[in-house]
Amino acid sequence: MGIVCVIYALLYAFFAFLVARWNRGILPVAAALSMILAIFCAVGADSWFARDKPGFDEALLPSSLVGLLVVILGLLQLVLIAACFYAFNQEWHVEEERPIGSGEDYGAGASPSDTPPLPA
Repeated sequence: MGIVCVIYALLYAFFAFLVARWNRGILPVAAALSMILAIFCAVGADSWFARDKPGFDEALLPSSLVGLLVVILGLLQLVLIAACFYAFNQEWHVEEERPIGSGEDYGAGASPSDTPPLPA
């Protein structure tokens, strides 16, 4: 299971890099993987709180602390899903159309004589 944790960490770092570069396609993928991890957290959190019975060895960290960390991780995944949905509503996937013609003359620094005339 340790390799899965490393893969998730590397994927989230890669997703953060792509979001920082305003890549529009990674948000649904990040939300989907967050949902999978949130389901794992929801299923596994209860078992960490139930390990205080006889017959279970104590881990390096107390079981109740690991259970609390799993619950917090699950909540963070839900926040990440909500943030992905909110960011996807920001129209990152819509590109701005510009008229064909003067490439560098079009924009805020263009003089009115350089801009193409509007159709009547």
